[in-house]
Amino acid sequence: MSKRKYSIIHPKKLYARRSIGKKMKDIAKRIDAIAEERVKFGLNPGNME
Repeated sequence: MSKRKYSIIHPKKLYARRSIGKKMKDIAKRIDAIAEERVKFGLNPGNME
């Protein structure tokens, strides 16, 4: 019989997940700020030719 280790509970994995989640939240905030500036300046998304 082999023992199974639950990697979900490992502190390093929890820290990594928290760290990644925080980075994703920060990126989402930056994208929202860019979208607000786009509206502020009246720019429309589209292709440049």
